Amino acid sequence: MKRIMVILLAAVMVFSFAGCSGDQSDGSGQDSKNASYTVKNVSGVSWVLDHDDLGYYDDLDAIDVSDFTVEPGGTDSGGVYIEQEKERGNFVETSPTTYEVTVSLLAGEMPDDPEEYNQLYKDEGDFTVTNLRISGTYNEPVIIEWDGSTFKQVN
Repeated sequence: MKRIMVILLAAVMVFSFAGCSGDQSDGSGQDSKNASYTVKNVSGVSWVLDHDDLGYYDDLDAIDVSDFTVEPGGTDSGGVYIEQEKERGNFVETSPTTYEVTVSLLAGEMPDDPEEYNQLYKDEGDFTVTNLRISGTYNEPVIIEWDGSTFKQVN
């Protein structure tokens, strides 16, 4: 019985360690590559800011103010689904360590009374969408700043 318990304990330990992922390996023997970005509000006032894949906002009618408010100096981070964007022709690997991709960024002014006006509406011109081509290095976030009128990549 002790022998069975030792074997079971060893098996549990092997399976437990097999599930750990301390590195960013995809199992192919190569490091996995991720593409991410951070949007920072440097405007000095609160804004409704959001980001997503190219074309995401084409069919969006409204956005919730409370869920997407970014305070001055605040940030919001996102990532790129690399394979999906490659299939769409929107992602280009420019070297083994760098890439280019276009992301959609949304900006809307905070309403005077966010409690009463908790939605921004596209057809009323409450927000704008900007498609921005960014260049990045895998596994290092691209920094995008919003200054109150434009989005720009700063690194």
